[in-house]
Amino acid sequence: MVSSPFAQKASTSTTPNHVIAMVWAPDENRTTMYAHFLRAPIFNIHYLLYKRPFVAPLKYIAQAFKTWWVLLQQRPKYIYITNPPVFAPLCVFVYSKLSGARYVMDTHSPALFSRKWGWTLPLQRFLAKHAYVNVVDQVRFKEQFESWGAKAIILEKPPRDTDSETFQYVGNPDEFSVAVVNTFAVDEPVDIIVEAARRLPDVHFYITGATERANPDDLKDVPPNVTFTGYLKGKDYWNRL
Repeated sequence: MVSSPFAQKASTSTTPNHVIAMVWAPDENRTTMYAHFLRAPIFNIHYLLYKRPFVAPLKYIAQAFKTWWVLLQQRPKYIYITNPPVFAPLCVFVYSKLSGARYVMDTHSPALFSRKWGWTLPLQRFLAKHAYVNVVDQVRFKEQFESWGAKAIILEKPPRDTDSETFQYVGNPDEFSVAVVNTFAVDEPVDIIVEAARRLPDVHFYITGATERANPDDLKDVPPNVTFTGYLKGKDYWNRL
């Protein structure tokens, strides 16, 4: 087992049909959750820096060979693979053609419309049509996959159990505040939130999300009642909410 940035993690339990889950990221909650319910080992395959496009060509080559090495070692019958990046399921597709294994492609919605991944839609469509089934989280994307001639099902992310008795209030009790759950994705208009804050100077807005993923212009010239919290984990996240 290797820790991040050279991350590969696996659980010890397997299913009779030998299912494994794979994701090209140092950590990914959704894939981890589904792997747990499938009683499948999960392999987080990742090298170098995360979400840094300038190193992508180099890291993707390394991750491709690591993916094939894991597949040859595990020899699964079914692979649960996360998209994006689309090159992860492409590697699994190659293995499936050589081995007869089947794969389930879990496509996160930004892969289908973001500027970063939109150019790969023809490849995503090809891989979707060859998948045993595709997992999406909205009806509109299920319909899109079915229009491609691909099988798709909707798996919404279930509510997460938390120990609410351990929560602590971290705000100012004399202040009305709003916590904005945000990841700086292309479909999350931060500028509108900031404009709302300008019009409501008596309300403090706490906007979550890793600021390194933000458009730098969104972080400039914000009113004093806007705070970018950065990426919050665990109790820090729940306490803020």
